[in-house]
Amino acid sequence: MKSHRNSEFRHQNIFRILISFLIVSIIISGFNPFNSTNFHSTKAGGVNNRVILEQTDLINDSLWLPISRTLDSPIKVKNIQDYNQSIQTVEYDLRTKTEKRGVNNINLQSDQPFIEPFEGILEEDFENRQYLNSDNLKISYPFPPDDRERITNTTSYPWRTICKLFITAADDSQFIGSGFIVDEFHILTCGHCVYIHDNGGWVSELLIIPGMDEDYYPFAYAYAINFRTYTGWINNEDDEHDWALVTLDRCIGNYTGWMGIRTDVPSSSIYTGVLNLAGYPGDLDDGNVMYFDSDLGVSADQYNHYYWMDMSGGQSGSPVWQNDGGNLYVLSINAYEVEDGLGPNFGTRLNQDKFDQLKAWLAEDSPSSPDDKPDLLDRGYYSNISSYNVIPGKTNFKIICDVENDGTTTASSFNVSFYAFNLSISSTDYLIGSVIIDSLSPFNYTSANWSGIFPTNIPKGFYEIRGVIDVNDDIDEMFEDNNLIIDEDFKIYVEALKKPSLKSMILFILYAIVIPIGIILLIVAIAIVIIRKHKRTPNEVDLF
Repeated sequence: MKSHRNSEFRHQNIFRILISFLIVSIIISGFNPFNSTNFHSTKAGGVNNRVILEQTDLINDSLWLPISRTLDSPIKVKNIQDYNQSIQTVEYDLRTKTEKRGVNNINLQSDQPFIEPFEGILEEDFENRQYLNSDNLKISYPFPPDDRERITNTTSYPWRTICKLFITAADDSQFIGSGFIVDEFHILTCGHCVYIHDNGGWVSELLIIPGMDEDYYPFAYAYAINFRTYTGWINNEDDEHDWALVTLDRCIGNYTGWMGIRTDVPSSSIYTGVLNLAGYPGDLDDGNVMYFDSDLGVSADQYNHYYWMDMSGGQSGSPVWQNDGGNLYVLSINAYEVEDGLGPNFGTRLNQDKFDQLKAWLAEDSPSSPDDKPDLLDRGYYSNISSYNVIPGKTNFKIICDVENDGTTTASSFNVSFYAFNLSISSTDYLIGSVIIDSLSPFNYTSANWSGIFPTNIPKGFYEIRGVIDVNDDIDEMFEDNNLIIDEDFKIYVEALKKPSLKSMILFILYAIVIPIGIILLIVAIAIVIIRKHKRTPNEVDLF
């Protein structure tokens, strides 16, 4: 009996010792080592302001003036000695900066006075990008009342076929104009939008944006690569031949479609009926949105077409069209505004000669249409990062970014990689992480977000977060030099990952090893006591 009681007493002492050990351990620790300064966490940062990437800034912030041709006196009667001299073709290659002149090269004539319209293959549900800020104000002379209407649904037909032009002249002067798509990769506009006599002749760059509405570019953009016009414009600045065909670097017309083109004799009623005009007037909304007007035509002669629709500078190159039972046909290219509204506005009529020449030019280019390619770039102002102070191996870091395809065909699978670029120590990139985009269709965008624990191999210092789209060059793109993702607000500070102190290590061992073992032993001791208690005989004395 005595031996059994001594054994039980020993078990009780072990139980008391274990409880005391646990209490003392907790008191000694004083705090949780995972919340100590040696193992601290970082709070996520706020939202960045909208930022536009430098390489995707299509339009700079300097002044873009509406290009215009305003007549302040009656039209002069021209005396051109040789008619054929004025309609010789002139071609200018923007890539090689070379000009080629030739005789009238019409080799395709037809009794059919129509080029049929085409509404395009792209659906009308888009969302896109880009940012624009320019000042394009000018006094205009609308016929009272000014009944021009703003077009907001520029992704629908025919508005998506009408283009805003950003024109950089040979002397670096900047202008805005209008144009309209006529097939897969051509637009028509005024001669004075591609060859500006007072500013050095052939323009150095022409950016074309179909259906632009403020900072919304639903079909992205195209660049001009070639111009064609007549010597009548180049040599004599002749308003009878103020027209130009522009070749684009991509087949954007497949998606936007185009209105048809029609010609007839000058006395035809098509020139005096109800007509339509739309483009980008510089006197309204800084020339950044499309306006439309409809009114009656006045008359037509061999070369020009007169009408009462309102216009202003910036609308040079706009289409003048008729609605023939639902089929839309362009008749003329808007070009001139009469000062003070003393007479009808007018444009260059697409007479039989110009109609035939246009068809010949289009046929000439048809075998050499541009290759459809993707064009991948950062969407820009939708980017963000989750934290501006990070600890390698500790901080859960997130990069938010959208990638868009401004090209004319779908991009297959590609990689987007993000790097920490150290400016203060050395020009070294440290890979943070990568994401895979399965595919991206034309004029669309997708998120390319990355999240994970910040890598441990990135040393202490200040870094700029940069991304590279298609880092392995898997995609053959229209432009290969616009794949960077750079945001001036994407700067972080990487803290050094400190070694834990001796005290922290002891406390970590205490919490991670000693205390759990003590709890297990305590549970075992309690179980032993309970089992022993249930095995006692009625004669045994309970010491508790």
